[in-house]
Amino acid sequence: MPSRLPRQVSLMVTTEACERFSDYGMLSVLTLYLKNDLTLDVDDAESAVHVFKMAAYLLPLVAAGLFAVLARHVGPAPATSPEAG
Repeated sequence: MPSRLPRQVSLMVTTEACERFSDYGMLSVLTLYLKNDLTLDVDDAESAVHVFKMAAYLLPLVAAGLFAVLARHVGPAPATSPEAG
C-alpha cells in the first residue's frame, strides 16, 4: 500500500469541492431571485428550490429506469464499426 496518495486524488477532491460550492451558491441565488424578482414569499421560493433540487437528483434515476425497461424490450443497440459507415 503506497504511503502517499496519487496527485489525481487531490485534483478530484478540489473538483468536487468546487462543484459543491457552485451548486449551493446557485441554489441560494435562485432563492433570492424567486423571492426578490418574481416576488414569491420566502416559503414558496424555498419550496420551488427544493423541488428543483429533488428533480435534479431524481430525473437521472427515472431516465435510467426507463432506459432499462426499453433496453429489455427492444434489445441492445447494434454495435457500430468503422467499416459499416
